[in-house]
Amino acid sequence: GNTNVYSIIKYRFSPPLRSINQKTDDYIHVTFIDSLYKVLEENRVCGKDSAQTPPLTIFDGAMLVGYENKLFIIGSYFSIVECNDDYASIGSGEEFAMGSLHCTSKILSTLDNYGRIKLAIEAAAHHTKSVNDTITYEEIIFDEKLTT
Repeated sequence: GNTNVYSIIKYRFSPPLRSINQKTDDYIHVTFIDSLYKVLEENRVCGKDSAQTPPLTIFDGAMLVGYENKLFIIGSYFSIVECNDDYASIGSGEEFAMGSLHCTSKILSTLDNYGRIKLAIEAAAHHTKSVNDTITYEEIIFDEKLTT
């Protein structure tokens, strides 16, 4: 995906506050995604897919979002899928990384998250030419406060 999207999220995106009575699904599918859409549009990393009728807004890539012990994949059309497992992968080496993550989920007690991610990326890089095995592991934690 587009590395500009990562930079914009890291340096320019502040997730909106969630109201006290707002359900997680409502927050992710409406409040969060609208705010994400707005910041990506404002920073000109979105385009229009004119092959769709009507043309849909699209960004180059996909992203994983963890929120309240749930994992979501946000697709390039701003579609949202909640993951059934406690792990997910996106990108050109997705299938190989998912295979590794599935296997290491069975031996979780001996590996921390970084170890599992490292093995998954190594597997994807080994089997996919467009994946390199350079690892930058970073958690972006947003200070969430609920609004009334």
